[in-house]
Amino acid sequence: MARLLVRADGNSQIGYGHLMRCMAIANENVFSEIVWFSNDPIEDLLSENLNSAFSFVKIDNEKTFFHALSAEDFVVLDGYYFDLAYQKQLKQTGATLILIDDLAANPVCADIIINPSPGVAAKKYQNDIAGIYLLGIEYAILRAPFLALAQQEQLIKEPGSVLICMGGADPANFSLRVLTSCLTAPFTRIHVVIGGAYSHPNPENQFTDPRIKFHGHLSAEDMAALMRKCEFGIYPASGILLEGLAAQQQIITGTTAENQREVYRGHLSLGTVIGAGDFREDEMKSALQKLSSFDNITNLIDGLSIQRIWKIISRLEKAQDLELRRADTNDLHHTYEWATDQNVRRFALTQHHISFAEHQNWFEQKIKSKSCYYYILEENREPIGSIRFDLIDSFAQISYLLGSAAQGKGLGLLLLQKGMNQLLNEAKLPEFNGFLGEVLPENTRSIRIFEQLGFETENHQVPIRFTRKQAKHV
Repeated sequence: MARLLVRADGNSQIGYGHLMRCMAIANENVFSEIVWFSNDPIEDLLSENLNSAFSFVKIDNEKTFFHALSAEDFVVLDGYYFDLAYQKQLKQTGATLILIDDLAANPVCADIIINPSPGVAAKKYQNDIAGIYLLGIEYAILRAPFLALAQQEQLIKEPGSVLICMGGADPANFSLRVLTSCLTAPFTRIHVVIGGAYSHPNPENQFTDPRIKFHGHLSAEDMAALMRKCEFGIYPASGILLEGLAAQQQIITGTTAENQREVYRGHLSLGTVIGAGDFREDEMKSALQKLSSFDNITNLIDGLSIQRIWKIISRLEKAQDLELRRADTNDLHHTYEWATDQNVRRFALTQHHISFAEHQNWFEQKIKSKSCYYYILEENREPIGSIRFDLIDSFAQISYLLGSAAQGKGLGLLLLQKGMNQLLNEAKLPEFNGFLGEVLPENTRSIRIFEQLGFETENHQVPIRFTRKQAKHV
């Protein structure tokens, strides 16, 4: 079984959000070994939060990390400075890259892109390879106690109670600013969580209001218990915002860092929060006035997001047993069997009966054509399906199918991703604008596959036409 390698940093300056997201994913681990690489001395933090055995490697140079990689590894990468060049270097090792990203602003080269921000679309990404896009709140990366909260139908709250938490580090001391604004609001109880990396003077000595209760560094379980009972929450537009939504809170949010702006805009557009801009005094006053009449969307997070993420990761892990090769004359009979399978035919664009002679004539033309790239999918050297790319006006039109033994196993997504990457690696087309596919409206599985691979819907006619333009950048 493959290893899971994690590359993420966390400290009092950049905060601990990247670490928390990676730990939430690693804690659902199905791999036999977890190795964590970081520039920061975070081993104690990992020991507190990871429920699986792991190895920790503190690195002073990225070469240490790259030298540890092998083609069988799965890598979770989370950090704003892991740019396209870094990702390409990682992919050159053959490893499978799972990129956690909430910016959608830079070119990428990743097998899976996870972005839980609401409203983000795959078309915002320029990906050098065929990637799987897990986008939106249904892929919220949350730790286990918050996933458990989200699965409860209705949480009983303490009326008028509010929780303020501005992150584990809070280098600009937003905690003090927000708390001061809240003193004039009619909250019955004001809970303030100060993270373990908070470096400012203890704010507890600066306030005498009996409603205020300060909390030190809390475990995930303690934080979830506190969120569970607080009716309101005030947080930055970061991972903690999703935790508050899982706890069914009414939330005020804003930005404490530039990289939160896209997330902030997404939540505002979805109507999940009240916006407080940059948490200035006037912005907080306006937001607090709206809180009593605000009724956000409840049960936005269902607690199944990590399961969804791991379902895709597990499929890719199984994909290491799958191989693609060019079709040849020996594939005539099983391709005819697949093409005439009843489950395949009901979703075919043409519904007429296919005779063996017709298929033979068509098949021989396709494998000889210089404008057709025809591949056979094999599992343990047994043919189980096919994918074909017909080059039309600098686009590759996709046609794929699976034999009866391979149907219903989630292999369609892997077949398309493998096939697209095989074409990109093999064809070396001088003028190539991307991929296109056509699907009948009732073929919901194929529609979902095209969407997960970042295809855009060109029309809603019959058949539905999907396109994925190839990334073009220097």
